[in-house]
Amino acid sequence: MRTLAKKIYQKGLEISHMIISRHLSDNGYKKALLRAIPMLTNVHKQKYIKWIQQHLNNDWNQTLFSNETAF
Repeated sequence: MRTLAKKIYQKGLEISHMIISRHLSDNGYKKALLRAIPMLTNVHKQKYIKWIQQHLNNDWNQTLFSNETAF
């Protein structure tokens, strides 16, 4: 949660990692780690490419990406 709080801070909003954790918990999110990471099929890859092409020109300045937190 600390990394997420730092990324949000870089976007101009100061928030505690504990508030993020509490808010997610209050909304039904639970910390969990996957037992195994499923492999992408060719269908998944094609859908991913299609999504990228559809969103290539989007304005991503207000979007926060994070792969570092388990929900």
